[in-house]
Amino acid sequence: MKEKELTIISIKDDIIVVEGQHSYQFFEEIKFGKGINGIVIKANFYRAYVALVGKNTQETLKVGQKAFATGKVFSVSILNNFFGAIINVNSEILVEGNPIDVVKVLSQKFVLSEAKPLYARKEVNQPLQTGTSAIDGILPIGRGQKELIVGDAVTGKTSIAITALISQEKTNVVNIYVAIGKKREELIEIRNILEKKGVLQKTIIVGTAPDDSAASKFLAPYFGASIAEYLQEQGEDVLVIFDDLTNHADAYRELSLSTGSAPGREAFPGDIFYVHSRLLERCGRYQPEFGGGSITMIPIAQTLDGDISGYIPTNIISITDGQIYTSADIFNEGRRPAIEISISVSRLGSQVQTKSMQKATSGLKNLVSEYENFKKFASFNSNISEKDRETIAKGKAFEIIIQQDEYEVVSLEVTSLLFLMLKNGFLSLFFNEAMEKSNELLIVLRDVIKVFFEKDILGQKLIKIINEKSIDDEIVGLYMKHIILPLVKYHLLSENKWLRNNPEFVKVFKDIRNDGRVLLAYERRGLEKGIAYEI
Repeated sequence: MKEKELTIISIKDDIIVVEGQHSYQFFEEIKFGKGINGIVIKANFYRAYVALVGKNTQETLKVGQKAFATGKVFSVSILNNFFGAIINVNSEILVEGNPIDVVKVLSQKFVLSEAKPLYARKEVNQPLQTGTSAIDGILPIGRGQKELIVGDAVTGKTSIAITALISQEKTNVVNIYVAIGKKREELIEIRNILEKKGVLQKTIIVGTAPDDSAASKFLAPYFGASIAEYLQEQGEDVLVIFDDLTNHADAYRELSLSTGSAPGREAFPGDIFYVHSRLLERCGRYQPEFGGGSITMIPIAQTLDGDISGYIPTNIISITDGQIYTSADIFNEGRRPAIEISISVSRLGSQVQTKSMQKATSGLKNLVSEYENFKKFASFNSNISEKDRETIAKGKAFEIIIQQDEYEVVSLEVTSLLFLMLKNGFLSLFFNEAMEKSNELLIVLRDVIKVFFEKDILGQKLIKIINEKSIDDEIVGLYMKHIILPLVKYHLLSENKWLRNNPEFVKVFKDIRNDGRVLLAYERRGLEKGIAYEI
């Protein structure tokens, strides 16, 4: 199509008004020369409002200058060198990624493509590991789900999302991280974290800076979604993080007000709900004839002073399949992640959990809610029943074992085993022994279980049992009594902080595992027969 010549008649911030008879298309690309381009966001037959894409470069344009309508809608050029790189919405590489001998375009996709129809979709019933025990156990996310992370600023929302990306290191899920209005230094820091954790090679970072145009910030999540759709159509499972959609809504408000659109609640345009729904409905799990694969979306939204009823958060909550709420109070107490379980929810729930996780977490959220109530009122009531004391002890244990360091990944297997131990009262062994050391004991317990799963033959066997069927309580009890508990005790007695490289620990470990009672129990169940134990 031949380009149509237009004339600039007005310049206001990032919005350029052009004039000229033309059948304008929504999001049609307009060229201004010198590498400056924009997209049509509002138009009639004679006039169009064009939002600049990229840096604010309107100072180089002048009224009366010529512009050109391309007749092409804004599209994503998907290149084979995107993985490991930081890119902008013009498909330009800002920071180089994985080495590529020959760079080539894999596909062109319309950035605002419609979501696939219902008949293209499959049931969402496969878990997506996030690496955060509180989420994987109580607020599970499935492949193809959309789950919101919402909370005040500086409550660890981004850290939770980055941990989810890191946890895909050993899975077949690829990552896309979309940063909306983040400084270049922040993006570099996130990239370095992902590289250090070994997932950068399977991650694409889409970045827009604070000084980028409102149109660039608006386009960024759609750009990321378009890349995700291409990968999904190749059969890939994709995890997309939008950080965050509050900034995205602000960018759209700026664009709308600049074009004279009528403001609504909080000055946002009336179609802001549609703007976010058309983005988030592009996720899902798809039939083989539509490429197979899945797109899981985790958007982030920000609240003010803990007000979850704000306009943008409530809009996104109504679109998504649940929300993970981060609390400033919990964050300030020093607990990480700062997730408030009682008001967080995953609407798919046990549908996306393994049988073992379903068994381990059944009724656990109710326990947490009861514990939260006891914490509020226990100081006013000294007459606490034995059952209530048990609830308080279990609630305290839950509070401790879900604590994680920033970017620490806890596997689904470790999470399900810990929760099963909690539910069946096995963790009371620690509390009965040393209440004042309960925090240390439970943290050590989790670390020992992680090493046990990673390094030991029996641990690998237990993982298989956990993954393939609903785990037997008796087996858990045997592991706990004869292996895990003695290891934890020895760990605490040792001056060494980390024991797996300690020769004395190796000897004790072998002695524990060769306990005849344990071996006989496994042999009776046909689980272990004549196995040679090695560390």
